[in-house]
Amino acid sequence: EGTVRIWAHQADALIRSLPRTWQLFRDGSISVPNARFAAERVGELPESAWYDFDARLLPIAALAPARFQTRVRAVVDAMRTDPYLVRHRRAAETRRQCLERANDGMTWFSVLLADEVAARADAHVDAIARELARAPEETRTLDQLRADVTADLLTSRGSGVPAVSVSVAVTGPVLTLLGQGDHPGELDGGIPIHTD
Repeated sequence: EGTVRIWAHQADALIRSLPRTWQLFRDGSISVPNARFAAERVGELPESAWYDFDARLLPIAALAPARFQTRVRAVVDAMRTDPYLVRHRRAAETRRQCLERANDGMTWFSVLLADEVAARADAHVDAIARELARAPEETRTLDQLRADVTADLLTSRGSGVPAVSVSVAVTGPVLTLLGQGDHPGELDGGIPIHTD
């Protein structure tokens, strides 16, 4: 029932806010993940921007979901009028951790964090997992190792893994770096990052 409500809300958002994108979806020219993502993001824009947003989606509608989402995020960020840093600080107030029960005795453990914090955490876990994977007797997959490393770190079980150094690539506009602009920098993959 909850899933049906979400789908109905997303369809309504497409029909009312993004009619040309909706038509592409009906014609089979845009994937379900792309249509759903567009419907979710249009709510961040004022009604006066919907027509322009719809037009900007048309040339990128057929992209693979990951590329489409990256491009749409950039479009939405460019179209919003409130400063990025203000939005980031407001969004940071919503950070939280949650559990979602899965099947067969498994649970998803999720944490909503600022992009740069999540990137550092992911790089740290990945580096430890890759270090463990080098052991000749190791039989776990990299995904399994990452999950186990995360669990060990969070439950203080300790894995006996030596500390490893990690780095995250960040690029930024020259004017922002000189303190003369408010445009966000980018983490790997084009994720905007605030200037604080």
